[in-house]
Parts: sequence; C-alpha cells; structure tokens
Amino acid sequence: MESIQYRSILKIPAVIRAMGICTYLCLTFFVANAQSIPKDSTKALLAGLRKEQPDSLKIKSLIHLGNYIADKQGAGKPQTDSAAVFYNKGLKLARTIRSLKWENKCLRAITKNNYIGRYDTTGAHLQYANLISSFRRSGDVAGEAECWADFGELLIDHAKSFSEALVCFERQKQLYQKINDKLGENRALKQISLVHRQQGQLKEALEEMTRAYSFFRISNNLKEQASCEIQLANIYWKLGNTQQALYFNSEALKTAKSIKDDYWMVIATNSLGRQYYDLKMYAEALPHLESSLAFTKKLNSRYNYSIALLSVIDNRVKLGKTQGLLRYLTTADQVMPAVNDMDKLNIYCAYGLVYQSMQNPVEAEKWFLKTIVTFDKLEKKKAFGSYGQLFMQTYYKSIGDFYMSEAKFQKARLYFEKLEQLSPKVKTPLSESEIQIALYKIDSASGKYINSIRHLQNYNQIHDSLYNANSANQIANLKARYLADQRAKDLVIMKGRQKSQAMIVKNANLQRDITLAGIITVSLLAGLSYWAYRKKQYVYSKLELQGAQIDDQNVSLRKLLEEKETLLTEKDWLIKEVHHRVKNNLQLITSLLNQQSASSRQTDVLEAIKISRNRIQAISLIHLKLSNGSNLASLNIRSYVSELINNLQDAFNPSSQLIKFTTSIEPIQIELAQAIPIGLILNEAITNSIKYAFDATGSEISITLKHITSTQVMLQIADNGRGIPASIDPTSASSLGFKIMRALSAQLRGDLRIENKEGTLITIQFPLKKLKDYGNTGFGSVSQN
Repeated sequence: MESIQYRSILKIPAVIRAMGICTYLCLTFFVANAQSIPKDSTKALLAGLRKEQPDSLKIKSLIHLGNYIADKQGAGKPQTDSAAVFYNKGLKLARTIRSLKWENKCLRAITKNNYIGRYDTTGAHLQYANLISSFRRSGDVAGEAECWADFGELLIDHAKSFSEALVCFERQKQLYQKINDKLGENRALKQISLVHRQQGQLKEALEEMTRAYSFFRISNNLKEQASCEIQLANIYWKLGNTQQALYFNSEALKTAKSIKDDYWMVIATNSLGRQYYDLKMYAEALPHLESSLAFTKKLNSRYNYSIALLSVIDNRVKLGKTQGLLRYLTTADQVMPAVNDMDKLNIYCAYGLVYQSMQNPVEAEKWFLKTIVTFDKLEKKKAFGSYGQLFMQTYYKSIGDFYMSEAKFQKARLYFEKLEQLSPKVKTPLSESEIQIALYKIDSASGKYINSIRHLQNYNQIHDSLYNANSANQIANLKARYLADQRAKDLVIMKGRQKSQAMIVKNANLQRDITLAGIITVSLLAGLSYWAYRKKQYVYSKLELQGAQIDDQNVSLRKLLEEKETLLTEKDWLIKEVHHRVKNNLQLITSLLNQQSASSRQTDVLEAIKISRNRIQAISLIHLKLSNGSNLASLNIRSYVSELINNLQDAFNPSSQLIKFTTSIEPIQIELAQAIPIGLILNEAITNSIKYAFDATGSEISITLKHITSTQVMLQIADNGRGIPASIDPTSASSLGFKIMRALSAQLRGDLRIENKEGTLITIQFPLKKLKDYGNTGFGSVSQN
C-alpha cells in the first residue's frame, strides 16, 4: 500500500495545554502514518519530467509532485489548484496510453485533493464508490484498499462518522489479507485501533495497536514503529496507566532519534514533553518542548511552530520563569509570524498566558477573549473537523482558569460548565477531574454548597478510579510479559519435539519449572502490590488526620496574628500619643520661659532663658517629628538638623552677623536614644559659635554628619572664627556648655575632640545603634520624618 497522505489532518489546528497530551496525540494520529517527500525531491521530480522516460514513470512523477504540493502544511485552495494541474496532466497522459491502472491512480489523487480544506463531504460516497468499482474492475486490489483507506480518513476527519470509517478500514484490511500484504494489513489494523480509541473502546484499541506495533518492530519499519509507540502512549494515558504511557513516549523519542528525521523529532519531543507537563513535571517537560520548537523552526513548519511555542510559553509560566517572557514571545512570534486564524489562535492564547503571569488582567482578558472569538468563528466553519471538542478544552479551560484567578467565578462557570457537557469520549480522566475540581471551587466560592459537594464527589471518584486503574494495569502488564515469555518457551518446545523425544521431555520439565516459578513470581508480586496498596491507604489516612490538625493550628495562628496586629496598632498609637504629650509639655515649658523672659530686664537672665529655651526646643523638635511621622522609633537626621538650624537662626538672627551655614549630612536613620544627645550637642556647639566665634564681619559654620564605617558615624561642627582661647582646656573646662557636650558624648559612647583648626573644630565619633525591626508597626523603617 502506498503511504497514507496526511494533508487533511494538517488543516486541523492543535493546541496543547489543559487537556493534556491526548489532545496533541489525537492530532498527530494521521500525521504519524505519513511518509513525507523530501524537500529537495521537488527539483528531482521536475528534472525527471523533462527527461525522456517511459510514460508510466512520467505519470508517477506527476502524481508525486502533486502530492508534495498538496501535502504542504497550511495547504489551501492555491495549493490544491496547483496540485490539480499535475494530477490532470497525469490523467490525460494515462488516457493517451490507455492505462486503466494509472488512470485510476490519477483519479484517486484528484478525488482526495478535492476534499482538502473542505468540510462538506456531499457527493464523496458516490465518488469513492465509483472509484473503488473502477479499481476492482482493473483487478488492482492494493489500489482498491488504498481507496478504502482514503475514504475512511475522510469520514473521520470531516463527517465524524466513526462507524462508517471502521467499515472502510476493515474492508482495507481484508483486501490486504487477500493479497497477503502484511505491511498494508497492519497499517489497516492500526487505523482500526485509532477508530476504536475515538469510540472509547480502549481495550480493543490497545490490543489492535499492540499487534500492529509488534509487526512493525519485527519488520524494522521505524517510522511506523514510532507512530505506534506514540499511539500506544496515548491509549495507555487514556486508560490512566501513566507508567506505560511514559515508557512508550520515551521509546518513540529513541526511535525518532535513530531514524534522524526532523519531522518525527517534532512529534516525539512534543509528545513526551506534553506528558511530563500533564504530570506536572514542568522542569522535565521544558527541554523536550523547547527541542520541539527548534525542530519546527528548522522544518519551517509555521503551524507546528505556533503549537510548540504555546507549549513552551505555558510550561515557562508553570515553572515561574516569567522574567523577559513577553520579549521572548514577541521575538519568537516575529521569527515565524502567524498568517491565518488557525496559527493566530495559538499565539493569542500564548499572549493571554504571558499577560496573566505579569499580573496584567486587562491585557490577559483581551487576548483570551480574542482566542475564544477566533475559535468560535473557526468552529462554525467546521475548521476543526471531528476534533472541535478536543480543542475547546484547551481554550475554554485557559480562560476559565484566568477568571478563577481573578475571582470572577460566574464568568469562569460559563466555560467550565460547557466543558463538563462535552462527550466523555473526548475527555481523559485527568481532564475530567480538573473540570470537576474547578467547578467545586467555583460553587464553594459562590455559596452553592450542594453543587460543590457533588463536584467534589465526582472528583474523588475519578481520582480513586485512576489510582485503582493504575494498580490493575501494572499487574496486567506483568501477566502480559509472563504470557509472552511462555509463548516463546512453547515455540522452543515445539522445535525440540521435532528433534528428539528426549529433548521434548527435558523441555517439558523445564517448562513446568518455569511455569511454577512464574506463578510464584506473579503471586508474590500481586501480594507485594496489595501490601503496598494497603500501606499507601494507611499513610493517606494518617496524612488526612495530620492535615486536619494542621488546619486547626492554622486557624489558631491566624487568630493570634490578628490579636498581635491589634496590639501592635494600639502600641503604635500609644507611642505617638506619648511623643505628642512630651512635645506639648516641652512647648509649655518653652512658653513659660518666654513669659519669664518678658518679665525680666536682666541681660544674664534673658541669655540663660534663651539658651535653656533653645535646648528644650532641640528636644521638642525630635518629639514633634516622631509624633507627626510614620516612624516612631527613629528619625532622619538630615531633616532634623535643617529644622534645628532654622530654629537657632530665628533665635539669634545670625544673618545680621553675616554668618552662613553649610551642611553635609547623610540621610541616616537614628534612634530616639541617640537623636536627643546629638540634637543637644548641635545646639550647644552652634550656639557657642554664633555667640563667641565671630566679629561683626561674620563668617561660616559648617556641619558634617556621615558614616566612616558601616557601624561608626562622625559628627563635626566647625567654624572659621576666633577659636577657643588658649587659656581654656575643653576637656576639663567647667562651663555648662562643655560639660553638657562631654556628658552627651559619653552617653553616645563616642570620642569627643575639640580643637583649634582655623577656628573651632568639634568632632565626635560614635557607634550607630542598629535599628530594631518592629514588624508591621512601622518601627525601624526609613522615612523622611
């Protein structure tokens, strides 16, 4: 049988995400049977047509060239029209040489070409019936079988008529059996298995696909072997046997690597990557999906490229690798831009996922809605053939998950309820469980507790059935391997009987021993499996109990946290109130001093009151900033020093003395315990400079506060005035100002140095206290008080 063409399936888009690997495998169903023509063969075919050769070879070349054009991905009316030109040339030549065989082959190609991109099969029954009759009259049994295969594929792709398609493939199988064509017979058997899988008859599909796989493996037909391995992985996945599904997907990748075919690498890497994705093994899935994307780019396959790109984007989102993901998607989209709605569908969905990961719900919703609108438009045109419900699962679940993440449960319900109503044949147990758990969450959030319980029960039932099916399938696999070994031993015994009676007895005894050993082994394995199952059940019950205890502890912790937040808030307000009252009391003292100065005429008394008032204002200013700011534990020293200088300027009017202030203060956060001594030291130093350092011409006072190490701070107050008289020793001077500075420096645990250096230079180095972390109260945070 000639290779089955896969051009019809290439018109069907695939999107792989929430529905899992089975969706993609359904799409690769027909392409897995394809035998593509090499790209460089186009020139060879055209060159062959120009050469003088028998007419039959020219007809064959014309058919192959037409097939190559029609089989290109994304083929539409322009391609099918071009292919029809070559087919009609071949038909004309066949009729010229009066070759019914080649005339039928050209008519078959023309009939198949007529239905590319069309989903209206009106008249197809009559056309294929006439074509099959023509092949039968010519005695071309293989050609008749190929027509039955074409018609069966058409019925599956476009008419959704699986029962009629099954009749076609059974007839194809019978014809190949008639001419003893084992290759064609097993290809037909594989098609029968695929139809049974579509009908939900998974056991029959598995048995048939296994038989076909055994034949192709023995005959070393690697492309057909890879196709069967992918389909077996799909069937086992739908049966819930993830272990066998993963095994056959891995085997398919090995086979694809061995034949070094880029097309099969696309199929195998994507298939394996999608299964790891569905098993939530995203780190393992990503290398395979990225490899598939690279191969689609190499093949210049725009449609498969958009599928692979969506898979990579989705997987990166699941892994949390979202940094630069929008730029990655934009660049990748520009490498091979989508040109039709089927390609754009995958790109739209990818943009929706990216913007959702960027927490941009407005853009995400826009792209998801574009996806749904485009999908619905294509579905009305029947562009998806018999696979519309499969694709619906991906797009509807994507937007449903998005609305759930945004707590828009009523919008999410619309899509998940439509998914729930889909035929069970198109949903895997895994996808059905995801739909049920999503509806459970939606109904719980909406207060529909009866419905939520029903969905939760459905989810648990599916989950339990998946687990039980897994165990049963593993035991069945052991038995199948045992039976296969026994059949092999039976063959050895039969050969031994032909050699001698003695060998027969020996082999019989050996067979008995092997049988007993096998039975014992299977029994032990079954016992171990049951023991493991019971142990898992016990562990699961313990985990449930521990989970309930953890939930109770979480509730208690939440209550404690709420009480803590309340107490911290109250503490915050109390501290603010303390600072406010201290500030008010200091202002009251200042007001009393002002009244005292108003009633006194003695210069010494007025000067003492002014100095005391400035000291009190230096302290009051700290409490004012703390009570007005958001930080109750520390203040920004730069802001504080600026206001302190302003207050002293108001008190002494240094501008009349032509005194200029310069500051170089780092924005350091300083605790209250250190802020008050620093403020008083600054007050004393600046007051002394204003009063005693300058003559009528005035000069400059500079203030510096900076880090000298990560833990040490240096404060400098310098003026370029007269300096300290030589008769005064600052370290032992008995004046109140020097005493205050020495005492406050000791309180800071600092090193005080007072020296004459082109004026007076006061330097204090002290360790900066580490700010305490007060959690949510705002203590210790950086703010501009």
